[in-house]
Amino acid sequence: MKYIKTIIIILTVVIVGGCKKNIEKDNKISVKLEEQNTIGYQSGTDDEIIGMMADMTVDAKGNIYVADYTFKKVKMYSQNGKLIKVFGKGEGRGPGEFKEIRSIDVDHDGNLYVADMSRGVVVIFDSTGTLVKEFKPKMRPAYILANSLNEVYFLGFWNHNTEKILSKLDLTKDDPETSEIRFCDRYIGSDSWEVANVGFTGTILKDNEKNIYYTSFYPYYIRKYSSNCTLNAEFKRDVSFYEPPYIKEKNPLYVAPRSGSQTSALINNKYILNKIFRVDEDAKKYIVYLDVWDKNTGEFLGIFSEKELGIELSRYMFADEKGYLYNYIDEPFPQIKKYKINIEYIKK
Repeated sequence: MKYIKTIIIILTVVIVGGCKKNIEKDNKISVKLEEQNTIGYQSGTDDEIIGMMADMTVDAKGNIYVADYTFKKVKMYSQNGKLIKVFGKGEGRGPGEFKEIRSIDVDHDGNLYVADMSRGVVVIFDSTGTLVKEFKPKMRPAYILANSLNEVYFLGFWNHNTEKILSKLDLTKDDPETSEIRFCDRYIGSDSWEVANVGFTGTILKDNEKNIYYTSFYPYYIRKYSSNCTLNAEFKRDVSFYEPPYIKEKNPLYVAPRSGSQTSALINNKYILNKIFRVDEDAKKYIVYLDVWDKNTGEFLGIFSEKELGIELSRYMFADEKGYLYNYIDEPFPQIKKYKINIEYIKK
C-alpha cells in the first residue's frame, strides 16, 4: 500500500552519538523527504524478488532497473513497484548470461548496459529485452554510463589503471577500442597504493547535458567533464574527519578505509548528492552524512546526517531528474524505498 511519511530536516549542528569530531555546518538549503512506495516483493519467484542488489538505475519513464547479484539477472519494475520485465538468462558464460553483475545503466534510447566484472564484458539489451551485443573492453569496468551506443563511459578499478581511470568508447564502431579516449588522472600521493587497493572506486554520474561527473572515493573532490572528456570544473571542500585508508592486516592483506565517499547521485538534474562516511572503529560502524552540491555552479549547499534525514543511506543510492531518491535496504527483505526529495533554499 502506498503511504506518505514526511521527514523535515532540522538544520542545526548535530553531535552524532559517539562521534568525537563535530561537523561545522552553514547549510544554505533545507531538505524534506516524502516516502512514496517500496520496490521489490517480500515473496515470489526468483524473477520477482530481489536476492541481493549490485546496482540500480532509472529510465526516463521512471522505471527502476535492479541488478540482482544473487540471481544474475536485471529486473525492471514500474515506478509503482510492479515487475515488468527480466533481462538476462541467469548464471553462465554464454550470450546473455552473467557471472558477476557489477554495474548497469540505461541510455536515452532505452538500451540496457550490464557490466559483468567476472567475465570482463559489457552486455547490451534493447528496450524489448533482446540481446544486442556483447563487448569486452580493455578496461575492466567498475561502473558504466551510456548516453547512446556511440557514447559509453567506463570507470576502471584504480589498482588496474596507473594513470587515467575513465574511458569513453563508441560501440557502433567495428573495433570500439579505436575510438577510445582515456581521461581523468588517478590520485597520486604518498598513500596512493592504499587508496588504489582499499576496494572503493568512487562513482560516475551523467546529466541531461551529457556532462560526466566523477566523485572520488578519497581524497574529496568531484570532477565535471564535458562529453568530449574536457575537465570543466572541480568541486572540493575540506572535511575534518577525512583520512586515507590504511593496511589493517598484512597476511592476508586487508586495506581498511577510515573515511571517504561511498556513492553519489544526481537529482532534479541540478543537485549532486554525495554520501560520505567515517569509520567508528569503537562502535564498529560507519557514521554517514549526505553532502549536497549545485552541479551547475559548484556551490556547496549543506551537509546532513542520517539522523536528520530520518533514513539510513545505503551504498546503493540513486536519484533521478523527477526528484525521487531510491535507497536500498535488506531488512526485513531486500527492497528499494522510494522518496520524493524536496530541496529549498533558506532565507537569511
